[in-house]
Amino acid sequence: MGTFFLSLQLVSPVFLLIFLGAFLKKIKIIDDNFTKLSSKLVFNVALPVFIFFNVAEFNLESSFNYRQIIFVIGCTVSAYFFAWIFAKILSLCTFQTGVFIQGAFRGNFAIVGIAIISAYFSDEIMGKSSVLLAVIVPLYNILSLIALLSNKKDKITLIFLIKEILKNPLIICIAAAIPFSINKIELPKPIYETGNYIADLTLPLALLSIGGTMNFSQIKNISGAAVSASILKTIIFPFIFTYLSYILGYRNEELGMLFILFSAPTAIVSFIMTNALGGDEKLAGNIIVMTTLLSVVTMPLGIFVMEIAGLVHLTE
Repeated sequence: MGTFFLSLQLVSPVFLLIFLGAFLKKIKIIDDNFTKLSSKLVFNVALPVFIFFNVAEFNLESSFNYRQIIFVIGCTVSAYFFAWIFAKILSLCTFQTGVFIQGAFRGNFAIVGIAIISAYFSDEIMGKSSVLLAVIVPLYNILSLIALLSNKKDKITLIFLIKEILKNPLIICIAAAIPFSINKIELPKPIYETGNYIADLTLPLALLSIGGTMNFSQIKNISGAAVSASILKTIIFPFIFTYLSYILGYRNEELGMLFILFSAPTAIVSFIMTNALGGDEKLAGNIIVMTTLLSVVTMPLGIFVMEIAGLVHLTE
């Protein structure tokens, strides 16, 4: 039982900050404008700086794992197509299909996952997570666009996809950090300290913003499609892909990192994209709320099971 509480302790600060954000929104200390601007600040400034410093200090030459990156890409694309098939089985209308797919495969590894890993895992795993994040976020964006625009007249061209990748702040910051990592270049202390202050801002602000964006009252009117997408995102996909990770020989912190990547709740940005591209906003919101609530249980439970099986070792 002590191990379970240790697992719960590992993820609870992240979700407590999310719930605090929702509470602050309810009592009107923060509002929609705050969450909108803070999200913009996080994804365009604070998170890229945070990732830059992690990659710059990461031993890229000895620890860069192409095999792991290819595996994660394969799992993400598999989840995407399986969710598409499941949406067809449910006979969802075109207004909901893309939203369902995005909600079922797109996790919030950028904030929820990185928050857990940065607090409890080694610097090496944090570096690997940063590299995976730079790969996975553009992939999420591309697959989400394809899903949400699949039944519209808008056409997605190769040039458009390349532009989406190249202008992504995470890709830019990773590219900028690679020379520092390979050549072991140290930043001047004033820049280093300033960057650390900005990086320290990232996760608390992002988590409060997520909470402020969520509408927990929607849970009363949850739909069958939202339930199905949420179960895929928080239970079925994490189980399948974490088991595959185990089969491929991943253990300890690497296995824990992959589980967190696969089991993170649906990203808030999925609602923003749904809103911008004319999908079912209510379904998108329901999936975000439900996956977040389910993850409070499934993430510590999954870590607990791996711990008692001797696959992952937690530290106090």
